[in-house]
Amino acid sequence: MPAPVFTDMWIYNERVKPSDKESPLEQSITLTNRIELKSTQNFISFKIASLSYSNPSKHRLKYKLEGFDKEWNYLPANSRISYSNLNHGRYVLKVMSYSENNESAGQMTELEIIIHPPFYLSVWAYIVYVLLVVTGGYYLLHYLARRNVQRNEKLMERYKQEKEKEMYDSKINFFTNVAHEIRTPLTLIKAPLENLQAHLQSAGKEVKESLDIMSLNVERLLFLTNQLLDFRKIESNKYKLKKERCNVVDIVRGVYVRFQPTAKSSGKTLELHLPDKPLEAYVDTEAITKIVSNLFTNAIKYSDRHISVELSTGRDHTFCLVVRNDGEVIQPEKREEIFAAFSRLNQNAATGTGIGLAFARSLAHLHGGTLAMGDSEVENVFVLTIPLGAAPEVPVENKPEEAPDSLIDRVDESRAILVVEDNAEMRLFIEKQLYKQGYKVYSASNGAEALQVLAGQDIDLIITDLMMPEVDGITLLKKVKTDLMYCHIPVIILSAKTAVADKIEGLESGADAYIDKPFSMQYLLANVATLIRNRQRLREALSNTSANSVARNEGLSKMDKEFLTRLDEIVQANYSNPDFAMDDIVEAMNMSRSSFYRKLKGGLNLSINDYVRLQRLKRAAELLKEGKYNVTEICYMVGFSSPSYFSKCFHKQYGVLPKDYEG
Repeated sequence: MPAPVFTDMWIYNERVKPSDKESPLEQSITLTNRIELKSTQNFISFKIASLSYSNPSKHRLKYKLEGFDKEWNYLPANSRISYSNLNHGRYVLKVMSYSENNESAGQMTELEIIIHPPFYLSVWAYIVYVLLVVTGGYYLLHYLARRNVQRNEKLMERYKQEKEKEMYDSKINFFTNVAHEIRTPLTLIKAPLENLQAHLQSAGKEVKESLDIMSLNVERLLFLTNQLLDFRKIESNKYKLKKERCNVVDIVRGVYVRFQPTAKSSGKTLELHLPDKPLEAYVDTEAITKIVSNLFTNAIKYSDRHISVELSTGRDHTFCLVVRNDGEVIQPEKREEIFAAFSRLNQNAATGTGIGLAFARSLAHLHGGTLAMGDSEVENVFVLTIPLGAAPEVPVENKPEEAPDSLIDRVDESRAILVVEDNAEMRLFIEKQLYKQGYKVYSASNGAEALQVLAGQDIDLIITDLMMPEVDGITLLKKVKTDLMYCHIPVIILSAKTAVADKIEGLESGADAYIDKPFSMQYLLANVATLIRNRQRLREALSNTSANSVARNEGLSKMDKEFLTRLDEIVQANYSNPDFAMDDIVEAMNMSRSSFYRKLKGGLNLSINDYVRLQRLKRAAELLKEGKYNVTEICYMVGFSSPSYFSKCFHKQYGVLPKDYEG
């Protein structure tokens, strides 16, 4: 049986001829053994014919597309074969003709079919892909390496900044702690120096000049320590400006007068140019004084022979202070560096802390102003610009005034004061000054010892430091103010901690006064005298008021109010009982006899018998005003056993006899 032949070919059901444009056939399909197709020509059909004409009804065909079919497919002779969606690759279409009586005896025809892949799957495409992957991988690795380097650089920069910040903070903390420590010895210099100056008014000129020099240098030390502590406040955003209306001309002139002798002794000329008219601004006077003082100090320290200071009204509602000096000109690239804390361009030029200009600029910024160096190349020019400002809407702070010496001298000499201070020299000095005023003085080196003294002595006032070993000042203060036995005792805090937050903590814990170190001894004595006197007046007022008035008295602590209110209730319930005694009151108050006596004596300066008698007399006065009873009836109603004794006590308390009070 002859082999079958391909007679026709279709692509997407369109007949393909060799003469067609872009036809895959170069000659008739019958004569073709191999065809190549595009990736889009994957829907193909072929017509197959058997060329045997003897007994055609018994002829059969079978076909198989190698690379696609796994088994032979059967079809009648002269039939059509179709395949769709063929993938790219090499196929061999095999067609065999055979007789239905003998399937193995047939002839086979083969057609090789090549379907080319699409461009994106071609060899060139894969070459491009490989190149892209290699290039992308290279750039990715380069990017990752660069990012890693940048990340490491950032980490190193952050680490460097943290180390610089840590070093900066350690410097600030060190100097701050030193400044706190300096305040106590400064007090021991300043206070005795004030005493010497007060008692040596008639001393010779040489002695007086020596004392003045000592005083000037003490003030200078105090200025430096306060400046360092203020700088710390600014760094922690705790520094608050207290703006007020002032004449800037007067501030600058005052600083000039203070620095003129220093400049003269250094052989330098200090020129001052001020406006003819007052220059008023709403600023913090103390802060502006500190800025100007630092600029003067810097100019005198680093100038050669000449300093010039000029104050004028600037643009945009500001005032401008220009300070020039003829010292070594600072290079332009270093003119910002000098405003950094602890920065000194020439380590051997002059001594100093290195925070003056940084502190001055911080204060200028707090005012909304600027402090910078000018562009001059022949001299150093510092330019301060501050807004004139507007009136601040804040209440005026009332500052306590120092009492005159005569006020201190009139205090009852029997009052006992407890001084709690861990510095032995400071404690001894305060004790001596209090002894001179006639006070009875007890001392302790920390809060724990102070509590032991309180347990054994009747104390009228406590003076305590804050920072002490074992039990500090705040802990002692809280224990005193929350203990019924001691809550009536006034407390004065002496401390080198000058921050507003520390003062608020002390006052909120119950302190009656907070005094900074170094302090004026006269100011301390005035506070002592005033607090003791106010306590005495409070006692007198309580002795002449009713229980309801006691509950409303703002000068008493909550515990004192509760104590006196409870005591009044017990006494009022037993007015008419002549046998009512101290033991009955002590039992009702749930206190020991000694503790009750000390509390009543400390709070009202009365014994229990005096207190009960006073309450009975106050009740008698109320009954006499009502006019419902006669004197004798009232005498027995309030617990007196003798009308004559009642009249004597009433006359002593109110200055008149009961019958006259009644009338």
